[in-house]
Amino acid sequence: MRMDERIIDFFSQRLDGPSRRELLRDMAADETLRSDFIRYRNLSGLATLTGQPGDEAIGRENYARFMAVKTRRVRQPALFRVLGYAAAVALLIVGAWSAGQWFGAGPANEQPVAHNTLRVPAGQRASLTLSDGTEVWLNANSTLTYPARFGNGAREVSISGEAFFTVAKDKDHPFVVSTSSVSIVVLGTVFNVADNREAGATQVSLLEGQIEVELPDGNTDRIRMEPDQLLHYEGGVATVTQGIDGQEFLWREGIIQFRELPLSAIAQQLSQYYGVRISIANERLAARTYTGKFRLQDGVAEILRIIQQAQKFSLKKDETHNSYWIR
Repeated sequence: MRMDERIIDFFSQRLDGPSRRELLRDMAADETLRSDFIRYRNLSGLATLTGQPGDEAIGRENYARFMAVKTRRVRQPALFRVLGYAAAVALLIVGAWSAGQWFGAGPANEQPVAHNTLRVPAGQRASLTLSDGTEVWLNANSTLTYPARFGNGAREVSISGEAFFTVAKDKDHPFVVSTSSVSIVVLGTVFNVADNREAGATQVSLLEGQIEVELPDGNTDRIRMEPDQLLHYEGGVATVTQGIDGQEFLWREGIIQFRELPLSAIAQQLSQYYGVRISIANERLAARTYTGKFRLQDGVAEILRIIQQAQKFSLKKDETHNSYWIR
């Protein structure tokens, strides 16, 4: 299967205005051409090859590898090493400059900034490397918005859900992570951020380096964090505590661990990861604590059944609403 040469020329900025418009018109009428364009654009974003003259040979090689893996499943592990676990999880990458923008593109010299959105579905996790070398792991039901290539200013991304960052050092270009409630400014470090948009809460755990957290609501001061500190922000109040349990981040390896955690908190974590609703009948039951370690691939029903053996509660599933009742 051979790709239309104009797609590579488009991203290498070698197409003149009439040729660009012709390609866009052809894409509107040809679903295969449009699919090739989107695949190449997304692969270019992940491999940091977007729109750079001289990248044609690399672009051809990466696209060929992409199509080979797509048609021959035995080659999939090679692709996973390039794209990370994200390639294995029905990953959705959507350019913030959507197809509508391309079809309505203006003059050839007006190149929109490429921003991609990576969404991870329930029960999965994903990883990718950004154009500066920063490594990101995304937990289930999480979304990362990022540029295909960083510019000359700050390296800015946004996150909803949970993500683990290993940020490439660049003292001249701070790395900024925006959540629904706070912004995190770093130069090069390792940290985890969990953003609960519905509750208006964000939790930041710093493993290495230093970060500064900017609070909303007109707060001008930044909170500087040191390694092994955890910041929790909710309801306009930020608290910083010392001591991080590294076991909390085993979700990157497909493992979830609870250590003396109330059943209510366990239910909340399982609900977030698997995209289900878990209701607990009363406060006394919700306050019971549990310690255990599970493989995420076992599924929510199996995990709840194992906990049930120690906590002695009744468990009922509502198939219609994809929910569980604990009594």
